[in-house]
Amino acid sequence: MKRKKFIQLLNQGEYTSVLSELKLYFSEDETLINLIGEFQTLRKDEVTKEKAENWIDKVLEYIESVSPSVWEVIEEAMPDRPENAAEIDLEFMSDDPEQFFNLGEGYLEMGDPYKAIKSFSCSLMLDESQVKAWNSLAFSFAVTGQQLKAVSCWNRSLSYMPNEGRILYNIGIAYSSLEQPNKAIHFLEKALAIMPEDVNILLHLGVAYMGLGDTETAIEYITKITVIEPDKAQSWIKLADLYQHIRSFEKAENCYQKAIELEPEDAMIVYRMAHFYMKNKLYDKTVDLFLQTIEKLPEFSDAYHYLGLTYLYRVEYDTSHIYFKRAIELDSENARAYYNWSCLYSLEFKKEEALDLLRKCLALEESFKEKAIVDPDFAWLKEDRDFLSLVGEESTSSSTGL
Repeated sequence: MKRKKFIQLLNQGEYTSVLSELKLYFSEDETLINLIGEFQTLRKDEVTKEKAENWIDKVLEYIESVSPSVWEVIEEAMPDRPENAAEIDLEFMSDDPEQFFNLGEGYLEMGDPYKAIKSFSCSLMLDESQVKAWNSLAFSFAVTGQQLKAVSCWNRSLSYMPNEGRILYNIGIAYSSLEQPNKAIHFLEKALAIMPEDVNILLHLGVAYMGLGDTETAIEYITKITVIEPDKAQSWIKLADLYQHIRSFEKAENCYQKAIELEPEDAMIVYRMAHFYMKNKLYDKTVDLFLQTIEKLPEFSDAYHYLGLTYLYRVEYDTSHIYFKRAIELDSENARAYYNWSCLYSLEFKKEEALDLLRKCLALEESFKEKAIVDPDFAWLKEDRDFLSLVGEESTSSSTGL
């Protein structure tokens, strides 16, 4: 809504209309609801023009911070600004919002969400009632990392279609990405009431409740996925991952085994269960499953790498060298493999080999410097000049490895 329209309504004393317009604009926004409440409190006293305009400025400042400024966008695209107008194909400069919408969809297909934002905004300037345009504009904002603007667009869609489950779901996902689990749950549960067997909603509800530390409710939602899709391995993997997170070993193991029973030829399920056993220090089972993964995927570098790491944990260094070497032969940019192979040489007190591999690792990923500084595998090199020059200044952070 333009400021001019707000002020016009205020000058006419149409405060109820102002509130209605605001509620339409952001039907679910808590901050705006609080601002509306502030104004309603203000109305109990005498509402002077100055007070009202001060309040409306606060609202406008908030809306500008989170909502798509479609008016600015369209002004930038007008023909009197040819350098910007060129970004919106001039042959579409018409009064038909559908043409701008289709142009936006085309930009999305071409992988250019920024131009899509301009196109959808132009379309909405011509017809603000297009739910599909608000949804597409929201998606464009979301893929460019502008989650709050995406939420404001989806909220605008909700003002036209308040019971559209997919819109509610999208808002929930946006709040999840913003690490606001309470808001995510609010919208996801609304979506679930409309689409009670949507496994994606159930999954994200489980994740959101985990974010709040409510593992019991999280398990309840994830378990429902296995009831709805009992024959899909991925359903059991999701539940296994959750049990693993809360360190319920037996239940996690049973779920992984169920997944493998359903998809015995899926190497990546076997690979994930191998990691599960490795984290729980059951190295005999770990070796067996990584070998099964390699048999199914003989060119998979990470399987060799983690098999080498497992043998390192078992202090079977000769065998560990074989698998680290093969991992790097298959993928010369496998930074973790370089790092862990460097650790192995350090454990054997072979400084030159260890530092050479660490140097190759850091050339690929500098973030390993901090790990190396505190890694006990390099403890005997902590005062070594060559080691220190390689990793830089010491860090005060603590780490236990990868």
